[in-house]
Amino acid sequence: MKPLACLWVGVFCIFSSHLYAATYGGGNGTAENPYRITSRADFLALAADTANYDKCFILTADIDLAGETFTTAVIAPDTDVTDGFQGTPFTGVFDGSGHILDHLTIFADGNFTGLFGEVRSGGQIRNLDLNNVDIRNGGYYVGGLVAHLYDGTLRSCHVSGSVGGMGFVGGLVGSSFFGAIDFCHADCSVTGLSSHVGGLIGYNYDGTIQSCYAAGTTYGNGTYVGGLAGRNDSTITSCYATGAVAGNYYFVGGLVGANWGLIDSCFATGSVSGMGYIGGLVGGVDYGIHATTRSCFWDQETSGTSDGVGDIDPDPEGCLGKISAQMKIRSTFTDVSWDFVGESANGTADVWRMCADSVDYPRLSWEFSSVGDFDCPDGVAMDDLFYLASRWCATTPETVGASDANGDGKTDLADLAILAAHWLK
Repeated sequence: MKPLACLWVGVFCIFSSHLYAATYGGGNGTAENPYRITSRADFLALAADTANYDKCFILTADIDLAGETFTTAVIAPDTDVTDGFQGTPFTGVFDGSGHILDHLTIFADGNFTGLFGEVRSGGQIRNLDLNNVDIRNGGYYVGGLVAHLYDGTLRSCHVSGSVGGMGFVGGLVGSSFFGAIDFCHADCSVTGLSSHVGGLIGYNYDGTIQSCYAAGTTYGNGTYVGGLAGRNDSTITSCYATGAVAGNYYFVGGLVGANWGLIDSCFATGSVSGMGYIGGLVGGVDYGIHATTRSCFWDQETSGTSDGVGDIDPDPEGCLGKISAQMKIRSTFTDVSWDFVGESANGTADVWRMCADSVDYPRLSWEFSSVGDFDCPDGVAMDDLFYLASRWCATTPETVGASDANGDGKTDLADLAILAAHWLK
């Protein structure tokens, strides 16, 4: 009987493992073979499966959540509203693989509200488009994608829709402590009834934000309201904000409400309004004691102000106001060492792109690379194939340049496939 019992145990284990994998459409949760999210049912299964929040997942299809209204964060929600985050944080990897998660709707009264409540050390969210978000929340730490990022990573993620809460509210992230946010953007209407409200992120503390932008409108009823970030206590590099920013109190900025850190090679164009300490670029810099602004611009005409930083005069060195026509000339930026596609004097990472003067403001090169358009002029053609070939097998920002179509940090066959899919379009 003992051998027979062992046989039945083995059969049970094998079948149960297959049934479990089927819950996710396949995979085993490892980096080499992530659980595959193939449907709405798979996604909802992940939301409920706290035991696997440390595993790897990949989205293999677009998912529409229309008709589903959540009352907490969908993944890694807070479980105790009385004392900080008390739920199970997400520490695994969620790879959207370029797919869309549509119509996320959350009506909640608690804190830590977003698609992910908290992403903690080791957690990575990448290559995900989150469209038509509707988050209405009465609490703190609210973000379209992540409410609170703690030592995690967001890369190549995009959010559109509306996001609202009390404080620490952002279109993409509510707050980031020690996190890294790269190549992301938010096009959201963002509203906060208290402080720390930003088009992309409410509060950036000791983290990095690089090559990101925000394009929606931002409103805050308290201090620290910015088109990109409500408050920055760390580093923001090569980012921009274009949306209107309005505050009902102090420290309102076209890019950042209050800067206690470093802002490097960024610009803002949105209109700004508030009660006091209003700047086309930054609302306040703590009187310059801890803040640095390097090679940054704001549009004096569209912002409605000739004051770049609201709480000190004159504006600090590195905070440069220009009229709209000047903001659409590449040399305005290359003269202060911005790295553009088509020039190598300022570097070969090709962070920015402007194919012709007097047409538009600078754009980030990845906005075009995602469809295989690596080089000027606009459109996918032979010049882009030549550019890709010149960067073939590259693995560093300086050698990859603008050739990374899928956002994985290297130039290979995956990027060639994206170029081919958009050839001559």
